[in-house]
Amino acid sequence: MTPAILVRKARSFTLRTFRKLLAGPKGRPRPSDVPDVSAIVPFGYDLSGVTAPARGIAIVCHLFYDDLAPLMRGYMNNVPFPADVFITTDTEAKKAAIEREFADWFGGQVEVRIAPNRGRDIAPKFVTLCDVYARYELVLILQGKKTLTGTIGDAWRDTLAGTLAGTPDIVRSVVDLFNRHPDMGVVMCQHFEGVRDCLHWDGNFRFGQPLAKRMGIALTDQHVLDFPSGSMFWTRGAALKPLIDADLTFDDFPPEKGQTIWTNQHAIERLILFVAEHAGFTWTKIAAPAFFSNPAEMEPVDTPADLDRIIAKTHLRLL
Repeated sequence: MTPAILVRKARSFTLRTFRKLLAGPKGRPRPSDVPDVSAIVPFGYDLSGVTAPARGIAIVCHLFYDDLAPLMRGYMNNVPFPADVFITTDTEAKKAAIEREFADWFGGQVEVRIAPNRGRDIAPKFVTLCDVYARYELVLILQGKKTLTGTIGDAWRDTLAGTLAGTPDIVRSVVDLFNRHPDMGVVMCQHFEGVRDCLHWDGNFRFGQPLAKRMGIALTDQHVLDFPSGSMFWTRGAALKPLIDADLTFDDFPPEKGQTIWTNQHAIERLILFVAEHAGFTWTKIAAPAFFSNPAEMEPVDTPADLDRIIAKTHLRLL
C-alpha cells in the first residue's frame, strides 16, 4: 500500500471518527414489545360534557414570525374553554402587530412579551414565560414554525398544531384524556413523517446530560429517547416543574446563528419527556389521520375504555 493511499485512509478514518464523536449516542431503540401507536383524535364518543380543569388552561406560543399570528390564532380559536394566551416575540414592532391580531381574543387575557432572539423558541417559552406553568393545570405549547426555503417546516407546523388543536373536538378529546388520567403529564403529536429519520440525540447528548443533572435526572446514553419533535405539545403545568426549577437564563443559550444541532435548546426539546417522568407523570401520543399516511400507527378511540387500553398498551417509561 503506497504512502499516498495510507494518508488518504488515515484522513478518511479521522474524519469518520470525528463525525462519530460529534454525533454521539442516539439513544436505545424503543422496546419491540411496546408499540408506537397513537390514539386517533378527535375521540369517537360523546365529548359534550367535557369541562376545563379547575385551575384553567393557558396557551403559550413563540412567534418570531409575526405574520403567522393569524394562522396560530386560528388554532387557538379551537380551544372551546376559557384560556389565557402568552406569546413571545423579539421586537416591539412584532409585539404591536401580534397585539392587534389578538385585540378581540374572547377566551381570557392576552399577554405578549419581548424575548431576545436567542434559544430559538425554547428559551422564550421556559425563561421569559417561566412563571406561567405553575399557575395553570393545562398548557398548550405552540410555535410559529416556518421554512424560508421549501415547505417541510410549514407541513411539520400544520401537522403538529392541527393534531393538537385542529378542531374544538380535538381539544375536548385532549382535555378529557387529562381529566380521566390524573397521572398524564404530556400529550404529544405522533412524529411528523418527514423527520422520523432524525429522532435521535443528533450530537445533543453532551448538552442534554448536564442539563438533566441540573434538574436531578440521571440521564445515560442507554435510555430510550422519545420527545415531542417540533416542540409543540399539551402539558400539565406541574409536569414541567423540574425544567422550570432549573432557573434557566438566556445565558444558557448561544447567540442565534442558525444552528440546527449542538445547542441547549435542541437538548431541552429532547428532555421534555424525561422531565415529565421525573416529575411523576406519564405521557402519550395522539394523531389526526388527515396528517398521516400509515393507518396502522393509529387506533380509534370509540369509548373511554378504548382510550385506557391504548394508553396501557403503549405506555413506555424512558427513565
